[in-house]
Amino acid sequence: MVTLVDTSERFERDLVLKLYESGERDFRQINLLGVNLVRLSLKRASFMKANFRGANLRNIDLEYADLSGARLEQAQLQGAVLDNANLWLAVLTKANLRGASLRDAMLVGTNLQGANLQGADLSGAGYDTSTTFPVGFDPGAAGMQQVEPTWMP
Repeated sequence: MVTLVDTSERFERDLVLKLYESGERDFRQINLLGVNLVRLSLKRASFMKANFRGANLRNIDLEYADLSGARLEQAQLQGAVLDNANLWLAVLTKANLRGASLRDAMLVGTNLQGANLQGADLSGAGYDTSTTFPVGFDPGAAGMQQVEPTWMP
C-alpha cells in the first residue's frame, strides 16, 4: 500500500508506473491532479477516493480497478478501458469518455453530468436511481442495467 502523509502531493507518471510494476496495487487517496497516464495499464489497482481531476487518461487500461469515490472531473478518458471497474460514487462531471469501454462496470451513485459518452460501450454496466447522467442520455438504450445497491464502498 502506498502510504501518503500529504495527500496533496502530486505523483507523476514515472513514479506511479514504477510502483505498479513493482507490484503495488493500493493507491487509495492518491493525488493525480492533471497527471498524464496515457496508455498505461493499471489493471486491478485500487484508486479509492483518488484525485484524477483534469488528468489525461486516454487509452488507459483500468479493467477491474476500484475507482469508488474517485474524483475524475474533466478527466480525458477517450478510449479508456474501464471494464468491470468499480465507480461507486465516483465523480466524472464533464469527463470525456468518448469511445471508452465500461462494460459491466458498476456506476452506482456515479455523477456523469456533462460527461461525453459518445461511442462509449456501457453494455452490462450497473447503475441505480442515484446515478446522474448527461441530459438526454438513456441508460437502457446504452445497454445498462438498473441494480439495487447491496453494499457501499
